[in-house]
Amino acid sequence: MKNILVIGAGRSSSSLIRYISGNLIENNWNLRLVDRDLDLAKEKINGAENAEAFSFNALDRDERLPHLQWADIVVSMLPAAFHIEIARDCIELKKNLITPCLLYTSDAADE
Repeated sequence: MKNILVIGAGRSSSSLIRYISGNLIENNWNLRLVDRDLDLAKEKINGAENAEAFSFNALDRDERLPHLQWADIVVSMLPAAFHIEIARDCIELKKNLITPCLLYTSDAADE
């Protein structure tokens, strides 16, 4: 079974969440959808079997680490500026990470 963690339930993640939610059982996947707004995350998973909604501050390492450790793959739908910390944790934990944008070259990426 694959565990998929999607961070961010905003408008840009709607199609992704619908796709994953619609294919959970067939592909033997589990989904954790995380957003600051728990009600929004619950709304987006729409009661899908094998899906759970969570709320935590994705910028707080202590809050996000247990979810990253659970995941086989992480999809960060946060704004680009917030990917770097999640990417660092995924590298440390040897987790695959997908983002919808590039990690732009910056001083933070070089650290």
